[in-house]
Amino acid sequence: MGKRKKTSTDTDHPWKQIFTYFFREAIAFIEPDLHDLIDWDRQIEFLEQELHEIIKTRFRGSKLCDKLAKVRLKDGKDLYLLVHIEIESNPKANFPKRFFWYRILIFDKHKSEDIFSIAVYTGSPSANQVDRYQYGFLTNRLLFEFPAYKIWEQDEALLLQSENIFALFVLAQQYANRTRDDMEKRFAFRKKLFEFAQAKKIDRIKILEALIFVRYLTLMPKDLEINYNQFILEKMQTEKSFAINMDHVKEWDNMLEALTGESLQKMLKEAKNEAKEVQRKLHETIRKCYHERNWSIQEIAAFFSMPESKIEMILTEK
Repeated sequence: MGKRKKTSTDTDHPWKQIFTYFFREAIAFIEPDLHDLIDWDRQIEFLEQELHEIIKTRFRGSKLCDKLAKVRLKDGKDLYLLVHIEIESNPKANFPKRFFWYRILIFDKHKSEDIFSIAVYTGSPSANQVDRYQYGFLTNRLLFEFPAYKIWEQDEALLLQSENIFALFVLAQQYANRTRDDMEKRFAFRKKLFEFAQAKKIDRIKILEALIFVRYLTLMPKDLEINYNQFILEKMQTEKSFAINMDHVKEWDNMLEALTGESLQKMLKEAKNEAKEVQRKLHETIRKCYHERNWSIQEIAAFFSMPESKIEMILTEK
């Protein structure tokens, strides 16, 4: 089968949403030591809108994909946690300098030095995926180091063994990067991700939420999206291990429509309408072969690989 036209994917929105919906899981996965210091019983404050307003005045035209969260540590201290998600395959060379300035701007706004910065690189390998900013002049030295999580270098086997749902998104991004020009392979990978999630001891509703973002990260042509949603629907209805009832199916469908503007029922209806049109044209062609080209029923049946009884039924249709 020939390769399909690739589908463009804007991963800005899904990654920002992933770090909102699955913030604790993300920190536990990327920075487990930091995770253990945070008091997760306290409410998390997301402040990136405030951050963007500050940054826009200094870095005009920058495409921002950042999460700024205020968390409370177990020792009672507040910490400003800055996560920069770099969605470009080849980040601009001035990124580390900008990242350093983000820290300065947060400090200036909140008058706090308790800031922890993380860079997440979602694209393919690049020399600009760095973990530090440094500057020097004569005897002056400045060094700002930060953890850099590179999705491309994560081990697939270890990801598949993880019980943290964040591993699902890392795998999805890896598969998306590998299949930009091969939608059939992407479809196979998407099914693999569902089976991976299904096998984990993870809350089933949380899996359904995660699958919405997996869809965003691995967009496919419409016909494959329909096939994939049919595949999921069948799994949810038939496999006891998934333990999802029809109320959960409706909830998942509502989430899909809210985030993408499409729903499974809507896509299935469109698919059925398209199938009906294809069937109508086929029946019309069969009748022309019989009435206008004088083909026998046996010849038509052999040509279209259909039973003679089916051809006879089509010829009697009005």
